[in-house]
Amino acid sequence: MSQLGKELRCTSQSTDEDRLSTLTDDIILSILGRVDITTATRTSVLSKRWRILPRLLPELNLRVWGFMPIPRAEPIEAHHMDQGTACLTKATRSFLADPSRKSTSITKLRLQLYGSSNYSHEIGLLVAARLTAGC
Repeated sequence: MSQLGKELRCTSQSTDEDRLSTLTDDIILSILGRVDITTATRTSVLSKRWRILPRLLPELNLRVWGFMPIPRAEPIEAHHMDQGTACLTKATRSFLADPSRKSTSITKLRLQLYGSSNYSHEIGLLVAARLTAGC
């Protein structure tokens, strides 16, 4: 068999492998920690194993911009702010109030939201409850 034929055969075999499944949770969490929280959360549909991984991230950066409709109009319309903040609140609740999260610590929490929203109070309560329970 020619060298080219051997290379093609090796290439086709390697594309059938699931290399992500061989990674440890620590490595996957390191990768997920480098992307925005929306992207990290979307990976939870990849498999049952990945479903819980975004909730184990030690650093959370929840920005309202990640929950705004795309394309974003300038200036931002009030109903888009409200919609984005509602989604941000739901995500904050999911990450902070999740009972399975009690075994993992949050080392860094960063929230960016519109201060005039109706959801600020609820987000404040969620953060306070998490701090009281111990990050």
